Amino acid sequence: MNAEEFAQTYHVSRETLTKLMAYQALLGKWQQSVNLVGPTSLAAFWQRHAADSAQILRHAPPVAKTWLDLGSGGGLPGLVLAIMLAEKNPDARVHMVESDRKKASFLRVAL
Repeated sequence: MNAEEFAQTYHVSRETLTKLMAYQALLGKWQQSVNLVGPTSLAAFWQRHAADSAQILRHAPPVAKTWLDLGSGGGLPGLVLAIMLAEKNPDARVHMVESDRKKASFLRVAL
């Protein structure tokens, strides 16, 4: 799956796709020094990370306003959900909790 296929499958706007692409690039940059995701999974970002995270929205009640991602690591699924919810449900808030300082630093930059 590539970015365009992801956008079609999950009905995301060009603006949302652009934000997800920026997140993908930042994840790749930080992955070089901080282990945020599995070393081989970054190449399959759209299928392994974006789509896996986005699937949660299909099963959640549309009125869900508070989300919690414990052990967020590289921002999955929390950051993908936050980006997608910004358009679909702007009142929703995603809280990400990470105990590893390096990963938490990444999340602060990514937000």
